[in-house]
Amino acid sequence: MDARGFAILARLRGKYGQTESVLMDFAALETHRRWAVRVASSPLKMFGLTPNERAAVVVL
Repeated sequence: MDARGFAILARLRGKYGQTESVLMDFAALETHRRWAVRVASSPLKMFGLTPNERAAVVVL
């Protein structure tokens, strides 16, 4: 799980609004934090992410 994955999800939802994520929320991040990848701060457009997904991005 990384910020780039959330950016991809946000872009995908821009075209296909019904897209549902799997294991890309705050609970999944907390459970699997050791596999999360921190990326140097980069601008991320959060349009299209759910509040739960945005909460995970903020931690990353």
